[in-house]
Amino acid sequence: MQAKEQKENRVKKSYGSTQDLETAATVFKFAADHTTVEWKLDVYDDNGTRTAVVATDRDPYGVDNGVYAQNKLSVKGEKVIDIHSHLPGGTKGGAGNDFNLAKPQRKNAVYMKDNRVSTDKKDMIYEYTKNASRVNSIRVYDATDLLQYIKRK
Repeated sequence: MQAKEQKENRVKKSYGSTQDLETAATVFKFAADHTTVEWKLDVYDDNGTRTAVVATDRDPYGVDNGVYAQNKLSVKGEKVIDIHSHLPGGTKGGAGNDFNLAKPQRKNAVYMKDNRVSTDKKDMIYEYTKNASRVNSIRVYDATDLLQYIKRK
């Protein structure tokens, strides 16, 4: 996995890319589960070659839309998967600017380890669209489940 760190406008960004989707899923899930900031996992398709980008701005309330990391890492292709994490208490699905960035030709989703609501399931992916905050919920027990979600068309 190629990884970089850059400080821009007092925001410390960390990002990396790999064509090993299993490694990307493992890194993203571990980071989202064990830190108090939002993380991003994007997958780009360049004529059948898939490259994952994992990134954070080290901010508990948001993460860049991924274009910055894609450009800095010179990742080519069309974004086909757009996942970011929300911390406990966050929205189960898209919120705010997520709707503006959602595209119908890709998977748009939020991963939540635990939203601290006892009646809710933990370790969930919540898919969203441009018009709806939550259209589908998928259980993600481990990185293997996340990898299967990424590979599923």
